[in-house]
Amino acid sequence: MPSIRIPSGTIERAPGSFTRKILEETLLELCEPARDFTGFIAITSGDSLYLLFFFKNHPYSAGKSLGEKPFLLSLSEFFREVRLLEDGGPTISIHATDPVLLKCLLVFIQDNLTAKAPTSLINLEAILGQIQQEAADAMIILEKQGMFNFFFFKDGVRGKSYYADHDAYRDEGLSIDEQMLVYAYQGGDVDALIYRNITTRESTDAVLLERNDMLKLLRGEHDGSESESVVPEQEGAEIVEAEVEVIEEQLYLSVIDGPLEGKTLSGPIPCVLGRRDTDIILPDPMVSKTHAAIQVVNGKLLMIDLNSTNGTTVNGERIRQHEIAVGDIIGIGSSHLKVLRIIQP
Repeated sequence: MPSIRIPSGTIERAPGSFTRKILEETLLELCEPARDFTGFIAITSGDSLYLLFFFKNHPYSAGKSLGEKPFLLSLSEFFREVRLLEDGGPTISIHATDPVLLKCLLVFIQDNLTAKAPTSLINLEAILGQIQQEAADAMIILEKQGMFNFFFFKDGVRGKSYYADHDAYRDEGLSIDEQMLVYAYQGGDVDALIYRNITTRESTDAVLLERNDMLKLLRGEHDGSESESVVPEQEGAEIVEAEVEVIEEQLYLSVIDGPLEGKTLSGPIPCVLGRRDTDIILPDPMVSKTHAAIQVVNGKLLMIDLNSTNGTTVNGERIRQHEIAVGDIIGIGSSHLKVLRIIQP
């Protein structure tokens, strides 16, 4: 069982044994235009929970929780990681949601957290009053024993509640703020996670990957590092921009923690990483102005520390220079960057 429980929406397929073949069939089913599916696929493996989100039958974003810590994944990362799961061990289920619950889940995974504290130490009524006064959109999660219950506020007053705690007392006649306060103070230790920035975003590679490309990643037929451009077979300004990006940007890095956590950075090869005036900028006081470089030397792609103050690591080891590949974790300042994609120049 995973360490967390999230609101399940409408369960279209109860948890059953996971295999890559079942995931392939599920993906093909949910991508059919006739389904118009909005919701998510959940895959549970040990204390990890993998989530693939759909909006109107289109894979939109992905993420996972390791214990109670949520992480954003690109679609490519999701399929590469679940490909490594053993058939028959994990479970897979399908959940339909309304767009509001989908947004809540994306906010939770994409981690735009403003504050977190036990409800015994904060004034929830005052926070609600501020949200109402500002007529703001916001989300508050009340977490109890690994159950994450969502309370979404629209314009400060209207909203919806979604419970992972199925035994919680609920009175549908209460307003959204009253429901939240009842749950917060009905007993037991409850933590409040407050989100004031609830802007969500589509995965950076969602526009680049067709269904067949996702299946190839799942089968291990390519790892996302080949030099071919993966572009949907359709026309439009967004697709044209995507083609230009693939040609010009040769390195893609996912920020898994630090000031830009959840974002994907890209740049040319060779490139310089630093706090400012570099090819890839990390606004982190622990990062030197010109901190590190990525260069091709004798056919190898090397991460090179540029005599930075706080050093550079690759997969946890401090380096002066070190060869890097897709999947490696680069440490710069307080940030860790996962290498998503490399197009060798």
